[in-house]
Amino acid sequence: MRFEEEKPSEVVDMGYKEEEQDKYATKYLELHIIELPKFKKKKPEVHTKLEQWLWLFVGSEEEVQKASKLNKEIEKINKKLASMSLSNEERNNYEFRLKAIRDEADAKDYIAKKAREEGERLGEERGKKLGEKLGEERGEERKQEEIIKSMLRKKYSVKEVKEIIGIPEAEIRRIIEESK
Repeated sequence: MRFEEEKPSEVVDMGYKEEEQDKYATKYLELHIIELPKFKKKKPEVHTKLEQWLWLFVGSEEEVQKASKLNKEIEKINKKLASMSLSNEERNNYEFRLKAIRDEADAKDYIAKKAREEGERLGEERGKKLGEKLGEERGEERKQEEIIKSMLRKKYSVKEVKEIIGIPEAEIRRIIEESK
């Protein structure tokens, strides 16, 4: 079938002669009848989408596999057909196996989700503790710096500050430089 809106690359040329426009039954629809025994006898390749679909109906296992590799829709249909041709017992086993595969995937997803949540929770706790610790340390440093600056404003010498506070002289000099 061919519609007016089709792109020329989508039209499958089956080797028919182009007829005059006024001989068409409708200008919106073109219909081709393909005789499957003749198609099979002709043995065309599996290149076009039409050939791929026709081989699904009349092809050997080899042609159907070629068509499945080239066309994902045919691959899906081929799997469905294979499952439909199973006996009741085989189908039950097949469906049971599919259910087991899905259940396993769901369980893995659930475990991964819970592990991610637990990891995030632990990370938040660790980050909070680390942040509190760093905050306390930085607060202590600032407090110590303010005390040192206050002592220096009250005319304590660097040696006196060093003896009272108990930190190296180089650290006191760094604080003096930063406060300038």
